[in-house]
This record gives sequence, structure tokens and C-alpha cells, in this order.
Amino acid sequence: MTNIRNTECFSEYRSCIEQGDLQNAKKVLLRNISNDDVIYKYQRGTNRNWNCIAKGKPELWLSQAGEFNDPFDCAFLYNHHSKEIYDRNTEYNLAVKEGLEQYERDKESEKLQSKVFVSCFSERNNSMLMWSHYAEQHTGLCVGYRLYDLIEKYNIFPVIYSNQMPQISDIRNAEESALYRSILTKCEDWSYELEWRIIDIDESKEGCNGKLISFEKPISIYMGVRQGRTEKKNSKQYRDIRVYDNAMSAWKAYSSEEFYVDINMIINYKNQENIDLYDFALCKDRFDLVPRSYKRVK
Repeated sequence: MTNIRNTECFSEYRSCIEQGDLQNAKKVLLRNISNDDVIYKYQRGTNRNWNCIAKGKPELWLSQAGEFNDPFDCAFLYNHHSKEIYDRNTEYNLAVKEGLEQYERDKESEKLQSKVFVSCFSERNNSMLMWSHYAEQHTGLCVGYRLYDLIEKYNIFPVIYSNQMPQISDIRNAEESALYRSILTKCEDWSYELEWRIIDIDESKEGCNGKLISFEKPISIYMGVRQGRTEKKNSKQYRDIRVYDNAMSAWKAYSSEEFYVDINMIINYKNQENIDLYDFALCKDRFDLVPRSYKRVK
């Protein structure tokens, strides 16, 4: 799909987010997203990931925002200091007052961040950096979903990349919709990800690492260019387990959540659900990943 940030509708969408108008922001997206557009989620490809995808009623894991690799992500930062350097002779009281205000605000921000749960997607399925960072060094999976359907059913929005940090002076009394501007704004350094995110602010799960929600079946699955290495990784994990648990059966070990999904399970799911399955080849004359319809080599 075309980078939505390069389309005419994005300024209208951005204005809606800045005003806290999520309903109209979603309408703008639905008017401009094709039924054929696909959004992708990079995953490690463990049994835990796979069980959420392939179960009868699929689920999606939303991570608590405080666990992300970007310390600014959903941090709701706000500067209470009126200056960087205070005169100790004439501005001591001001420095103490604003320092206490900053401390209290930082605690409020941290508390709010622990209630925000997010799942991240990308417009790209061939990012070498994201395959490396989020899909276990190209051994994992990249799972495709029909974007239009997700916009209709979930709070999914494209990220706004900017080096200008949103400021909310009173987060304690801010409307939930007003918080989305901070949740959806990331530093321009992350712009290569072309990210969309599903967002849920859930006070009942405050402090949890994440939460599961009901989700959709995928329409396509891409296997990393190094997916074939997962068999050796599983074998090594099993040997390591046997060192301290000699009674552990291979079946039980290979079915555990942290082992990588067996490729035969992926193929069976592809045939059962009639979805598209791909792997990648390395381009021979440029730095690019070339998708190809998967066919087992006997």
C-alpha cells in the first residue's frame, strides 16, 4: 500500500487527532483506504505467537506502553520548569516549587503510561530492520491483515512522525481522546517503520505487561528468509532443557510457548484457511527482500 503519510488525506486525519476527534479520524481513514490494502505485524514466530494466530478464535497481544524500546513512547512528558537554570539567590523558592510540580507530574505520567496497551503494525512487509528487530533476525513471521476491516472494528490509527513532542498540561483531567495525540506521535527517527497501532486504555489492567483481545484471522503470512534455522534453534533449546530435565519429552518441549512454530503447522494452516503463504529470497543486485509464493522444496 502507499504510505498514507504521503497522501492528501493525512493532513485532515492529523488535524482530527490533534483535536481529539477519533470518530472523524476513523472516517477519514475509511474513505481513503482500499479494501485491498494490507497491514502487517512482525512476530518472533514462537508457538505463543502462533497459537494466538491459528486458534479457532484468534487473539492479539497488546503490550503495555512502558515496556517499549522507545522511552519516549506514550510517556506523556510535560515540562513544568520555566527555565533551565535558576538563580540560587533570588529563585530558590521557584526552583523548589517547579521541581516538586515536575516530580508529581512525572509520577502521574508514569501511572497513565502503565494503563496504555498497544499492538504495532506496519505498512511494510520487507523492512530489513524490522525483520531483524521484531522477527528474531529474519527467522520469524510477518502476518498480513486486511486493513479496512481492522479500522472498522478496532482503534487502529497510523502513527504521526514528528520531532515536536505533544504537550498535555493536565493529564489527570484530560479526555481519553485527547491522549491519543501523544500515543500516536513518535520521533521522526522511527518513520521507516510506517507504523499503525491498535490502542486500548484500560485502567483495570494498570501495571500488567499486556493483555489479549479477540482478533481477526490473517489473509497472508510471510516467513523470514532464515526461517529454516528455527529447527536447529529448537533442537538446541531441547538439548539445553535435557541437561537439567532429563524426563522432558520432545513432544512436550517442542509444543511449549517459547519454541518456534513448526513449518508444517504453518503449511497446514495455509491449506486449511486458504490464505497466501510466502517466503523471501535475497535480491542479488540490490539490498532488498524479494517475496515469493511458498512452495516446499522436496
